[in-house]
Amino acid sequence: MRAVRRPALGVALVVTAAIGAGLAAQVAHTTPPCWSHGNRADTCQANPSTSTTSATTTTPTATSAPTTTGASTTTSASTTTSPSTTTIATTTTAPTATSASITTTAATTTTAAASSTFDSATAYLDSPLPSLANAIVVSSASQFSSAIASATAGETIDVLGNVLVPGEFTGFNRVVSGGVVDVVFQPGSGFTGMAGTNLPAVWIHNSGGWRIWGGTITNPAGGGILVYTMPGPFTWTGFTVSDTGNTCVSVFPADGNISGLTLKGVAGTATPNLSLDPHAEKGTGIHAWNLADATGGVLENSTIAADVLNQATGAGVEVEMDRIGPSVTLYARAKHLGFPVPGTTWTGDAQTQVAGNVVQLWGGTPPGSLDVRYAEGNDIQGRIVETSGAYGGASYAHSSIDAGVATGPILQNPLLSKVAYNVGSTGLVLGTVSPLP
Repeated sequence: MRAVRRPALGVALVVTAAIGAGLAAQVAHTTPPCWSHGNRADTCQANPSTSTTSATTTTPTATSAPTTTGASTTTSASTTTSPSTTTIATTTTAPTATSASITTTAATTTTAAASSTFDSATAYLDSPLPSLANAIVVSSASQFSSAIASATAGETIDVLGNVLVPGEFTGFNRVVSGGVVDVVFQPGSGFTGMAGTNLPAVWIHNSGGWRIWGGTITNPAGGGILVYTMPGPFTWTGFTVSDTGNTCVSVFPADGNISGLTLKGVAGTATPNLSLDPHAEKGTGIHAWNLADATGGVLENSTIAADVLNQATGAGVEVEMDRIGPSVTLYARAKHLGFPVPGTTWTGDAQTQVAGNVVQLWGGTPPGSLDVRYAEGNDIQGRIVETSGAYGGASYAHSSIDAGVATGPILQNPLLSKVAYNVGSTGLVLGTVSPLP
């Protein structure tokens, strides 16, 4: 089973990447192990392994104010106009620099950050709906399951708005021979999960030849969408995941590579079940999106457009970098990320781990590259980009944040230094970003 991993120290008080429990190869997807990604073994209860990686760790010192590793790279952009809508919370005094920090160089910005939006950048993923003139119309959950099981290439399935599929749906777990099946969910239709379990509402495994539009996913007892190894192509756009107990969308190459995957949807849970979070600091390990957090393969040749809305805990998008293969493209937008969960210990702000970040990168050097073409934060507790979970010596130099922008308040956790893009010493390339790192 996978070893406990320990990243290098990022911020003295907020020291560890709050990584959701991924799924290791040969571990049933119903019982994910707990993997610690912090500097202390006790950040993950019931560790599956006592072995550790060779990454250098640093013990945090007790201080009354956070420190920062707010390093940035220099871009070649020639102008320095920032969007006028940018707002940065300034509730703490200026932090002091640690010896591990790199002198910040003013990253230049251009008006491109203001003119581009998540919607415009990802519009090319929104292919038109197919004709429903000759579609197979389904009006119940049982009809839906039967239609999916018998569907052949070239068919279109029209799912009426009254159809809500309970339990853990696994019907997409096959490769369609000779082409693609189109599935259209009408407004109101979707999946509801299974009470009393920590199963996802939809589990997608060894799948290919599916093109899906729409659908709502809820599941108070577990996760929303869980993707395992697949050859693809598999495309699902226009979905919404909310009211889940665990992470809304998980893309885990648990027992082989995930290829040819395209996802675009809105995800966020305001009512997570903190008992499902294996981390010592409950609330740091349940995310809106969690990508590549598993052994057995890599995520490759895929595009994820992750829209985050009303996510109380964890990160908007978390990515395990050492499981990123060739040609992975990510778009990320987060609005209202990090807020209290009534009746629990979660206040909305991470105290000893990290949370509230739009894009949260951790792990070792990727064998491929991650191209974050757009990242946006609005009313978030953390940073737009956080890399404090990177292993010592890890290089993200072949990965990039092409465009980043704050369209509302960010950095609202008072323990954080005011660094919007914490790239540390990873070499992560920053393009057109604002505010300045």
